[in-house]
Amino acid sequence: MFNISQQLIDFIIEEAKTIQKIPSPTFQEEQRGIYIKNRLETITNRPVVIDSAGNVLLNFSSNEKGKKSLLISAHLDTVFSESVDLTLSETAKKITGPGIGDNSLGVAMIIAISKILSSQVQKLNFPIVLMANVCEEGLGDLRGMRTYFSENQDLIHSSLVLEGFGFGSIVHRGLGAKRFRITAHTQGGHSWGDAGAASAIQIISEITNQIYSIKLSKKHKTTVNVGIIQGGQSINTIAPKAHIDIDLRSVDSTSLSILEDNVKDICHTFDHLADTEVTIEKIGDRPAGEISSSHPLVKTAIKSYQLINVEPKLTIASTDANIPLSLDIP
Repeated sequence: MFNISQQLIDFIIEEAKTIQKIPSPTFQEEQRGIYIKNRLETITNRPVVIDSAGNVLLNFSSNEKGKKSLLISAHLDTVFSESVDLTLSETAKKITGPGIGDNSLGVAMIIAISKILSSQVQKLNFPIVLMANVCEEGLGDLRGMRTYFSENQDLIHSSLVLEGFGFGSIVHRGLGAKRFRITAHTQGGHSWGDAGAASAIQIISEITNQIYSIKLSKKHKTTVNVGIIQGGQSINTIAPKAHIDIDLRSVDSTSLSILEDNVKDICHTFDHLADTEVTIEKIGDRPAGEISSSHPLVKTAIKSYQLINVEPKLTIASTDANIPLSLDIP
């Protein structure tokens, strides 16, 4: 068992604070990735690579050949744009600031684990891969994990995903999510001279209302959210184009498919109106998956919490773990 010293805890906190100060919006993680690469190389004196997606990878081989690897990962990206003030507020008991928990702390743990493994590498009886990956948030659509597993699925035995938030919880079920951009196109025109012409804003608003009127599954928790609505050119122009971005989620894949079909049926109805075209584009697809609460990996995670007198909660969420879980990798 590894002893977690106060010195190591302080090391993790300082790394998290440093990482947090490096802007890392989804699709713009390069600067933070380079910092992590340099830190891992300095600490371990091992080669660290950045793959085609931008994931930062460090491999620890084992003294037993031919075994599959454990992947330990944490996502580099944040939900905050480059313009957000990243100033931290710190007290004796709490550090607050954009992205310090999600996911600077998780990435700091990758660095800390590399430090621990460097002194334990001779004892490993299976390989371990550490990864700081890209595009977990929002429209990143888990691209970093998708890329890695598309190239290395057969080499991975199990996967552990680290998130800075959620202390006391163990996510062993991946929440399925599908995201779409629905766009209304019309002729548009002048608000006075072309009065009565179809407005893309009016159409997209009616589509939105009908989507929110869909009856959701009562048996399986299922949700729908219109998160973005945009359109129009000016106050006195009949809008020729408008769109919404919607997020559909369910704990049940069948319920999610039914909801998707209902949304598409609504769009199809409006697409038949004169001088109107409605398109629907998939912009995100997070596959569902799960492992049993009795799986050895889950039991080990539970015991780890219990060692520090915390009784954990088993839960479901949409995270990087969706990718390995959907591939039946624990």
